[in-house]
Amino acid sequence: MDEKLTDARNFVADHGALFDTICMGCTDINRPLIDDMLGSSE
Repeated sequence: MDEKLTDARNFVADHGALFDTICMGCTDINRPLIDDMLGSSE
């Protein structure tokens, strides 16, 4: 269970970095969407 959570976090972090590279500022627009997909698992 813990491993999957870490994988999910890493994936989102990588995806965020990738998105930042493609389109600076787009991440801010999509952040709520990503948070929603994660289900706020903080």
